[in-house]
Amino acid sequence: TPDRPATLIKVGEITPPGESPRLTGGSVHPEGLGVLLRNHTQVLLYAMRPEQTVAQALGGVPCVFAADATKGEAITWLPRGEGFVTVSEGAGASMMLTRCPGPR
Repeated sequence: TPDRPATLIKVGEITPPGESPRLTGGSVHPEGLGVLLRNHTQVLLYAMRPEQTVAQALGGVPCVFAADATKGEAITWLPRGEGFVTVSEGAGASMMLTRCPGPR
């Protein structure tokens, strides 16, 4: 609800695969079809079924692929879920657009 505090409840932990376990960003697909997580060197895509919670989706095995640049910081789905945008750390960092049909 806008303008109202939200209480977060820990429902689990995640250890991302690969050499860089520190997560720097994440985004849930606008239609609930997947979860993107980002670390400094990789993008992790966790497929999500309509009946699943985000926590349940994150319990699955991700599709892992190399990110656009080192020191990746942020990631978000485009509004209709047809791709995502990432940005790296530092002043003047470029935004990178990846178009894809999204998880189905």
